Amino acid sequence: MANLEIPSESDIRKIFIEEFGKFTPIIFPDEDFCMDKKQTAKYIGGSQSTVDNLRRAGILKAIYLSDGKTRGKPVFLKSEVRVAIKSLQLK
Repeated sequence: MANLEIPSESDIRKIFIEEFGKFTPIIFPDEDFCMDKKQTAKYIGGSQSTVDNLRRAGILKAIYLSDGKTRGKPVFLKSEVRVAIKSLQLK
């Protein structure tokens, strides 16, 4: 009988995020794609806590990817981050 391994929830989450990332350019054309908090922090040249602060202040709009049981982790559209940062630089 074959030995069947059931993936853990964290493995499933990793696979989902990796696979979603492959299709993001198709779903959001014109080089618009979702970035997680770490990628967003790198993109804006700040820290993950800066991204959290901007999200809480309503400057960055987050999309939450969830399994339906938990709230999920925030991801950010690159185009929206670009617009938000430009608006901050103009002030």
